[in-house]
Amino acid sequence: MATRRLAARHSSTLPTRSRSLKGRAIAALLLLAYVGSAQVSPVLNLVVLVLLMLLFPWMLTRSLAFRARYSAWRSIPFGFDGGYGQAFKLYILLPIASVFTLYLAFPWVVRLQTEWMASQHRYGGTRLSFAAETSQFYAIYLLALVGMLGIGLLVGLGGGLVAAVLSDLGSRGDGARVMLVLIAGAIYLAAFAIGVYIRAATANVMWNGIEVGGCRFRSTISGWDMAWIFASNTLAIICTLGLAFPWARIRVARYRAEHLAFLPSGNPDQFFADASSSAPAFGSEAADLFDVDISW
Repeated sequence: MATRRLAARHSSTLPTRSRSLKGRAIAALLLLAYVGSAQVSPVLNLVVLVLLMLLFPWMLTRSLAFRARYSAWRSIPFGFDGGYGQAFKLYILLPIASVFTLYLAFPWVVRLQTEWMASQHRYGGTRLSFAAETSQFYAIYLLALVGMLGIGLLVGLGGGLVAAVLSDLGSRGDGARVMLVLIAGAIYLAAFAIGVYIRAATANVMWNGIEVGGCRFRSTISGWDMAWIFASNTLAIICTLGLAFPWARIRVARYRAEHLAFLPSGNPDQFFADASSSAPAFGSEAADLFDVDISW
């Protein structure tokens, strides 16, 4: 089967840039409000946190709509039709409810979130569908849990060995401090690695489970590669006082695009007919007014 490399094209028009700036301004104001309220009163900080939680589904849907509207392939734009109510249920209510299952239901929640995000997108007039098993998400989080437990065991054994050696040398206090530093550093690195693995594996499951008009995608993102990219990007951003941030985003986007392929089936020209026949239904620019681009 022929394979075509998928590439997204983003508009560089003034409205696009202005909405990107608007999104960043909103995100900055929200962050300042949260940090500032913590300095005033714990109650006020809690109120701001609740307001941010209520606002998050709106920010998510508007950001996804923005990115879809300004992305295209073969001159056919994408679209996103998700609403606030669905996003609130999937990203606020269900994650909170999963706490009462000791997070055993969380992979199922992630599967529902992924299905909603995929099925609310369309390419031209053709809606995307998602067909991945819930067991695939449970496998990701189970492997992540096993990895975290294994790393924790190794860290505990290593820290205990170092503390014992220093204690024998008469540096009992130094041994405790060294052990704490090692454990804290290892836990941070382990959490970072596990988080990158979950992100990469979930992205692969999502793209490999998407279908549009009989055509599919193939994603081959590597967790190791993503971990190296994120780690080196973070170091570059810190060393350049944030000036390398655009370069870091482009680097991540390039890697994802290079490992995402479109697998056509049948006649891809069907999308041109779908787009032209349904253009009046979603061609209005009025909806652009409330779209913002918030970098996640």
